[in-house]
Amino acid sequence: MAIKIIDNGDFVEVLGSGPLSPDEIYIAVSDYFLGAPKTNVLWNFLNADLSGFSADRFKEVASDSAKFASNRGGDARSAIVVKSKMEYLLMQAYVARAGMESPIVFKVFTERDSSIQWLRGE
Repeated sequence: MAIKIIDNGDFVEVLGSGPLSPDEIYIAVSDYFLGAPKTNVLWNFLNADLSGFSADRFKEVASDSAKFASNRGGDARSAIVVKSKMEYLLMQAYVARAGMESPIVFKVFTERDSSIQWLRGE
């Protein structure tokens, strides 16, 4: 598991690689989100293995994510970028659940450039 947080100016990129579980991601990013995080976040999982995610954890993960929403300010967006159709469908299901827990707007992508355009409102 490896998580890097990269400040890209108008958004922050959470760059994941290798096998990742929801718990590992939460531990790696919680300090950043408890501080003064950017409004927009790109969750880049193009080099990650998300097979450790399962639908039975979506409510818990979404609730944990919602705890940080107020720190990100109004109009917060999260773009999630994945590499496979299976991961895309899995994250689409997560986004549907997260939308019930959090005011953050989520969207799933398979291309990094498209996700950045969306974060920037282009």
